[in-house]
Amino acid sequence: MSNKEKITAIHIDECYCKGCDICIELCPTDVFDVSEKINSKGYYVPLPVRLDKCNGCRICDLVCPELAVILISEEISEEISEEISEEISENLSEKGRLEINP
Repeated sequence: MSNKEKITAIHIDECYCKGCDICIELCPTDVFDVSEKINSKGYYVPLPVRLDKCNGCRICDLVCPELAVILISEEISEEISEEISEEISENLSEKGRLEINP
């Protein structure tokens, strides 16, 4: 029996990402591509384009040196997932950094 979770969303925190592409290189299921979007630091940010291929191994999350990969699993209810996604978007656009209030 596998203890891997079903990942329903992957968010890359562009404020922290330095475009090292470690997540792209080490993803065993080829979920990410290099995007054409450049963040405020001048780095190309990875883009999770094949979320359906994600096997929930969390390698991308574990190897990111900047902790810029945020995974949202199926175990989180839809309501909470939506709240977290909205809060992440609001915080990133308003404050330029991630702050999730408990």
